[in-house]
Amino acid sequence: MNSTTYSRHLMKSLALAQVTPDLTAFGTEFEIRSSKGAARAHVVRTPFYDPDRLRTHPLAEREERTSARAA
Repeated sequence: MNSTTYSRHLMKSLALAQVTPDLTAFGTEFEIRSSKGAARAHVVRTPFYDPDRLRTHPLAEREERTSARAA
């Protein structure tokens, strides 16, 4: 597992992990084990990936970020 966080927007725990090629199909379920225990996981598309911060930041900040990238 590379990183974990709790999404207040999605109301779920999220984790990014590297998996073997046989586990990459959307919907594939598997078990994640760590020092804190085990949990079931499944492969999903990344709807939580929001590089332009379109869902979580004010419009002015989004416009500033977008125009800075275009420059």
